[in-house]
Amino acid sequence: MKARVASAVAVGILIGALVGCASGPSKIQATKAEDYAKHPKRMFVVSAVGTDWGDEYARAFQNKIGALGRECGTAVEVSRVNTLELDEHAQTNRMRAFQADSLLTISRNGGTRNQYGLINVVYNLSLRDVAANKLVWRADINFFRGATARPVTERGEALAIEITNKLKDDGILANCPKHALPT
Repeated sequence: MKARVASAVAVGILIGALVGCASGPSKIQATKAEDYAKHPKRMFVVSAVGTDWGDEYARAFQNKIGALGRECGTAVEVSRVNTLELDEHAQTNRMRAFQADSLLTISRNGGTRNQYGLINVVYNLSLRDVAANKLVWRADINFFRGATARPVTERGEALAIEITNKLKDDGILANCPKHALPT
């Protein structure tokens, strides 16, 4: 009986450690073109966010990144990648209709899953100046807010906060405050 209790406690501690690790801060590495000094006014986002934790996560991300962009004087439109889209120019047409001056592309590049679900997701991000057709910023984010104890809406909002905070750190989104992540 004591062995069973000890075993259950050990499993509980392990699960707690996994949840704690999965909820920690994400790791973001980024590079900005030295000669890029513009601040986007109309940012079009092509996003694979939602291919991981679903539609509710994607909607929370879209709503939050739009609100954070507006705080910085940047209109943001998000278009999710549809893997079944037959029109190869659909995203480009949507971007042109929005009259974007910058294009932020977010693609999924892996992650870690265990028996309890997806723990983290790796995203690659790139920002392109549309008029110059020049890549001006790139980032990789190892997003660790995937513990199953966190609601997917909180995860989506946290991803938007982390991305926009990094864009603020790098001087791309200006004249607006950084936001704290939900605890």
